[in-house]
Parts: sequence; C-alpha cells; structure tokens
Amino acid sequence: MSVHTIERILWEFGDEPARGKAFLEDPDGYLARFPLTEEEFRMVRTMDVRALGDHGVSHVRRKMTWVAWRGDTQ
Repeated sequence: MSVHTIERILWEFGDEPARGKAFLEDPDGYLARFPLTEEEFRMVRTMDVRALGDHGVSHVRRKMTWVAWRGDTQ
C-alpha cells in the first residue's frame, strides 16, 4: 500500500496532460506499471475521490486531478 505511488500517478496526470490522456484511453494498461494493491488500483481507475482521501491521498492531488478531468466543480 503506497499513498506515495498514488500521489505520483496523480501528479503525472497534472504534470503532463498526455499522460492523463493515455490513462483515460487505457487505464488498466497505464496502471499496470505501478505497484498498486487491488483496492488502490480500483480507487485510481474509478477516480474514487472519497476512497482516495480515506486512504490518505492529498486533497490537493485529488482536487487537481478532478478539476483537470471534470472541469470546475462550482
């Protein structure tokens, strides 16, 4: 279980938009290169922000990714 790994994945999405696009096109393939538990894999794949928060993932990383993918939340 690694919060750091999940935060690194989310950072990649914001740091390089092409990575986020690659994830959206093939989430299973993209995540296969990371050492995630089944639950972590599911949380990231479905972008379950509540579960990610409960897991300890930074609010900033979750918000950054959510806004980048879904647009402004207001």
